[in-house]
Amino acid sequence: MENEMRKQTLILLQFSQPVRMAISIAVMAVLIAFVYLLNVPNPNMILIAGLVFCSAVFGFSGGIVAAVIMFFYTLFFFSSGHSFTQFTPQNMQKVIVSLIGILADMLLVCYVKQSEIRAFQEVDKLTGKLKEEAEETQQRLEKELESVTQVTQLMGSMSSLLTNMPAMSFSKDAETGVYLACNQAFAEYAGKKNAEDVIGLTDYEIFDKATANHFVEDDKKALTMDGTYVFFEDVPDAFGTVIRNLQTTKKVFTDGIGRKCLLGMCVDVTEATRAKAEEAAEKVRAQDDKEKKELEAFYKKDLERLSYQALHDELTGLYNRFGYDVLLSKMDISTVHLLMIDADDFKSVNDNYGHEIGDKILVKIAKVLKKNFRADDCICRIGGDEFTVVMVHTNYSHRALIKSKLGKVNRELMDTEDGLPPISVSVGIAHGSEATDDIDLLKRADYAMYQLKRNGKRGYRFYDGQRME
Repeated sequence: MENEMRKQTLILLQFSQPVRMAISIAVMAVLIAFVYLLNVPNPNMILIAGLVFCSAVFGFSGGIVAAVIMFFYTLFFFSSGHSFTQFTPQNMQKVIVSLIGILADMLLVCYVKQSEIRAFQEVDKLTGKLKEEAEETQQRLEKELESVTQVTQLMGSMSSLLTNMPAMSFSKDAETGVYLACNQAFAEYAGKKNAEDVIGLTDYEIFDKATANHFVEDDKKALTMDGTYVFFEDVPDAFGTVIRNLQTTKKVFTDGIGRKCLLGMCVDVTEATRAKAEEAAEKVRAQDDKEKKELEAFYKKDLERLSYQALHDELTGLYNRFGYDVLLSKMDISTVHLLMIDADDFKSVNDNYGHEIGDKILVKIAKVLKKNFRADDCICRIGGDEFTVVMVHTNYSHRALIKSKLGKVNRELMDTEDGLPPISVSVGIAHGSEATDDIDLLKRADYAMYQLKRNGKRGYRFYDGQRME
């Protein structure tokens, strides 16, 4: 019964892919209309619910459709003027975090959905195996019953035959339902002292009405079949708890006097059934544990990759603007020098040599900066041709060291042995002890750099209040 209900449930969810995608679109459209018309300030919490629902019910096709719709609404919601392309730095950070959440939720729920389906399939395989074993048992019992029938006809004494059977066995008149013979095991099941107390009685004279009706209905089914009728039934106690599992086999035969009779045999398969069920459950648990560990490893690796991509520039491998903001927010800026670096005449390089050469020059600048500054210093690419170096644990006494490093940087960038055109950088420098916050620190370094560019480029300039060095 449980197996059939489970199959029906799975069938209800097995819509065609276009239908699953259409339903997912409809669900997300309703939710988006709801949050948009009501002007919900944080719509992602509601849309995530729709994403989880579509992923859980319709798997990857529904989850991917919902994720794409939610992503585009996120771009619409957080973009300036709903332009889809223009974002403030804070909103760009929200978009990136939302994208990570969308991907993580969609993949997690879809993966769990696939795991559930695989678990059901494993149970179905085990159920099929049990059915095959039951069929084998049925065939064996059919052969045994055929042998019993032959022996009965030869011996002419059903009672003596049934007495020697280990399982509960009986024979009854097919028309009247009167018991003709049984063994001691069946007599004890019927609540009688011995087999003689059962012979001559019907089911209604031995059992309660509900049990008797059940046995009579089984007899009718057996009488309509040409072969052997095999069925399984659970025996509950007074509180309805199943305490035994029986496999009953019934077969119609004609006795020596031409009377149509029914031969029955009940085998207690409680231990075997429990063992098979436990084996199946253990396999499912082992599979679940394995998939859980694989899922945890997958998401740990995937989240690490997404976190790296969110903080780093794809071309140079340096921290990007978002990474720069995160680093500065965690630092004591009073002990750092901030170097604002701008490639001189970079636009003309792109115009004269092409963007491919321009990209190679940007990579070269990144390598030269990493080579000449300390491992603890944070080097970032915060714009097209703009870089920053955050020199930690420094004060005014380090100015000579900074000048030396920047001189070496410009000399290496002007070297053309690598086949790239020469390039120089202009650098504005400010110390965090004079800044009110990280934004003010960046403004000071940027101001110093533009003052330098007005007076000839290629070099460095320290911000020192109204006086520039």
